[in-house]
Amino acid sequence: MKEPIKYKPYIIASGIFLAPLAEFISHKFNEYTGAHLKPRYGDLTPFINGTLGLAIMYYWTSAFENIKPPRFQNFLRLQRVVWPAAITNRKKSPKKWLDLNLELHEITYREEFQREGLLGNYHITQGDLELGVQHYQRLLEIDCKPQENYIWKAINGISRPVVRLMFHSDHLEDLLEVAQYELQRKDYKRMKGTWKKIKRIYPSDRTEILEGIFLTSADLPEAKDHWKDIIERHKSELQSLGQSRNEVTEIPTDEHKSVLVIKRGHELRREFDILKKIYTQLPPEERISVVPLAVFDDEDKKCLVTLRKNSPNLDSILGITTGDETLEVSKKIIENLRRLHQLNIPGLKSYDPISELQRRLTKRFPEKDPRKLLDEYERFMQKFERRSSPVHADAYPTNVLKDGTIIDLEKASLGDPWLDLETFTTHPFLIGIQDRILANVELDPATRPLYAVHVPLCQTGSFSQQSKIKSRYFYELAKMRLKELEEKALLTATTDFLGRTIDAE
Repeated sequence: MKEPIKYKPYIIASGIFLAPLAEFISHKFNEYTGAHLKPRYGDLTPFINGTLGLAIMYYWTSAFENIKPPRFQNFLRLQRVVWPAAITNRKKSPKKWLDLNLELHEITYREEFQREGLLGNYHITQGDLELGVQHYQRLLEIDCKPQENYIWKAINGISRPVVRLMFHSDHLEDLLEVAQYELQRKDYKRMKGTWKKIKRIYPSDRTEILEGIFLTSADLPEAKDHWKDIIERHKSELQSLGQSRNEVTEIPTDEHKSVLVIKRGHELRREFDILKKIYTQLPPEERISVVPLAVFDDEDKKCLVTLRKNSPNLDSILGITTGDETLEVSKKIIENLRRLHQLNIPGLKSYDPISELQRRLTKRFPEKDPRKLLDEYERFMQKFERRSSPVHADAYPTNVLKDGTIIDLEKASLGDPWLDLETFTTHPFLIGIQDRILANVELDPATRPLYAVHVPLCQTGSFSQQSKIKSRYFYELAKMRLKELEEKALLTATTDFLGRTIDAE
């Protein structure tokens, strides 16, 4: 919030004095050098000088008001930053240009959407589409109200055409800033015209994705058709991502650093909302999940579009990576799960271990009555307290990427963090280093035994139709842990329900 400024009449008086001074200096400069400003449409030098004089007057009278206290010190600091920022070539020195402009934001009262736009443009032009898009989404969700100052409107209305005549630019960063400006002020007609120009000059998957984000953010009816058109044009490149209850395919972008993931199924609106709540609570540089772009109706199903890095899921590379690399990646994923557990995600349902166990076992073994097993399991579960944090609820290595990104959050619930940690580390290739992976986990171990049993029991049912080897592995792991806990009644109920079937396979 801006602080009121003292001595404003004196600053206004000095600003009024600077307007004719700018005209005088410009005139003397032209006399001395013999140079005259000649834009594309005739000699507009007097008009330009007058406009710049008015702009200088307005800048001077409002400068101190827009500088954070201590105002005089920051005004001097501003001069040391603003001029290098003005002459630094954005294309040749993008990092220096970004740092200078971020420093301007520290000195002056500028809206947060401007900072997000700077970072978004920088990361996109540097090839990190995923990170740039996250900054863009944060930018586009900030409610930017048009300036109500009538003097500002008048000056801006006069100076903008002049600036366009003098500094005509087709650089991608400049065009993106124009599109941002038009979107924030709900000037959708001009925004769509700007995007036509961007796509004509810079045709690529990157610009198509960015336009889709702008259309979606503006909630324009063209957004759905835009995403469907992208999917249709890349139909020959669609790659299936394996078995899932949803139809999941991916489209590699032309930079091959990111992929669009297209998921078709039911209840995907819920996953989209969860992803949005996650990324709004974390800075883009600390992201832990994929970037949600859009969700819309597609025939009788929902279609969810997300963006993520071009990285394999961890399950597909375990066994072929070195032990040190596996340990390093696993610790990064555990850290991302820990951050997920600390978020506030309203609207999540509570995870019910009994109903989940019943679903997984009876769906795979429908011919058997699980009543005795579930009764014994409920007795066992009552020994432990209930905890309530956001959990993935299916954090098996198929649902995390090698770079640590968490995917497939449609089952996210409120539950015990040990559910995720045990689900991840009981993978056949991770169980041997489970203690090393969890060595630095600061979590009360009181409820761990419950999920040390719960996870392998559930996985026994989950893999019974996909992999008999994995199903037997989890069955034996469940029995081993029940023996260690001396839970004889539950062990007997487990072997009675599963034993003959698993042993016969």
